[in-house]
Amino acid sequence: MKIFISSLISGMEAERAAAKRAIELLRHQAVMAEDFGAQPNSPQVACLAGVRQADLVVLILGERYGARQASGLSATHEEYRAAQGDKPILVFLQGTDPEPDQVAFIAEVSGWEQGFFRDSFASPADLGERLTRVGQLQDG
Repeated sequence: MKIFISSLISGMEAERAAAKRAIELLRHQAVMAEDFGAQPNSPQVACLAGVRQADLVVLILGERYGARQASGLSATHEEYRAAQGDKPILVFLQGTDPEPDQVAFIAEVSGWEQGFFRDSFASPADLGERLTRVGQLQDG
């Protein structure tokens, strides 16, 4: 199974690495922007193609929203919207004081009708453990 890891890259390196380790421990393929290498596409095109080709998306949200793109959304928010309604999404939240744009994004992700149940995590190791547990439940 191909699993796309969606989050800010800058400032979330340890969390992304923990998610990748957990995914690989479960014998799935982690798909991450930092592994794409040189290609004749923009980061936006490459990442949204990665989302479309994935079987599942792991969305990791911390306190920062990220830079707004031409769409008015952060890259992570664009990835979420590309996956929403088309791919299963597992949502993990970190932090207790998100910036205002992130509060709105978390509210969208958590909505009653269109959102998802989420899990919180305290550290990269905690995220890895929680992701591994979810994966074992889905496999079993």
